[in-house]
This record gives sequence, structure tokens and C-alpha cells, in this order.
Amino acid sequence: MNKFFLSTFLGSLLFLTGCSKTTAFDFFSTDSYYEKSVSNMRTASLIKDGETKAILHAVYLNNIDDKEFHTQEYFFIAIHIIDEKHLSDNEGLNNPDYSLKMIEKVNIGTHKTVEARAISVKRLKEDSRILRNMPIKNKWSYFYLVKFAEVNQDILTLSFQSKEYGKSNITFAKKEIILKNKGGLF
Repeated sequence: MNKFFLSTFLGSLLFLTGCSKTTAFDFFSTDSYYEKSVSNMRTASLIKDGETKAILHAVYLNNIDDKEFHTQEYFFIAIHIIDEKHLSDNEGLNNPDYSLKMIEKVNIGTHKTVEARAISVKRLKEDSRILRNMPIKNKWSYFYLVKFAEVNQDILTLSFQSKEYGKSNITFAKKEIILKNKGGLF
């Protein structure tokens, strides 16, 4: 009787484990493109009276894939404007009440900035390879590939601005900085 239960148990175990095509490791595999996207993502929010009016997520693509993005300054942009109607061509970065600029220079004495507009703004389709590999995907945002002229600075600053809600700046290191300690990365 013990042989019967033992053989039934082993047969069942073999049957159940032999049919699986995936393992637990498949759910925890690493994707360096995705990981780099997460570490290079910054968020800017425009807030009025404690209420968020617009959110912009930006990923500096040059630090993620320097073979494809190297001659200019490239950003993946996800933008959500809360009260936008979604009925016209004036949505997302095409909304005339909002703008995205790169701050190229800051004069230390006068604190005046030189702001540059993007060279190109391309709205991404849902099946875009870039969008598929980004850490932010949702139904209410618009997604763009934005290109600025190359800047000879170590720190890049994008300024997300609204005529009504002010502006919010986000900064990126041109070269990804990895800090190490004795215990690993932090």
C-alpha cells in the first residue's frame, strides 16, 4: 500500500511539474532597458490650491540607449492634463496653454535663463517599441518622443509650464551616475 501511495504521489508530482512551461524565475527576469528607464524617469506636477492640474513624466533616453539616441537630447514624455477635453488636436503637448522647454543656460548674476523649444515632438502610437519598454503606460496620458538640440552641459533641465498654473522644472544627469557602497548599489 505504501508503494501505491508513493508511486501515485511521484506520478502526480511528475505530471504537474512536467507540464509547466514557465517557472517562477520568468516573473522576476531583469530587463536592463526597463530598469534604466525607471532610474532615468522624473516627474513634474503643476498644482494649484493643493490640486494637481497636470502631470508630466520624462525619461532621458540618451542614458538608456546611446546607440539609438546620441546626436541630440531625446526624451520620452508622458503627459496628463487633468481637465483636458480629449476632443481636439490641441491635447497633451499640443495644448497651447502648456509648454515643455529645455533650460540651456542660467546666468548666475541675473538668474536669467535661456529656454529652447524642442526640435521635434512626435506622438507615439500604442504599438511603439519605445512605449512598450517604458515604465509608465496608462489610458489617460499622451506619449511623445521629444528631441532637443544637443547641449554641452552635464545637467539637463526641462521646464514644464502652464499659462495658468506656473512651471515645474526637472533635472537629469547627462551621464547616468551609479553610486556604490560596500553593500552594493543604493
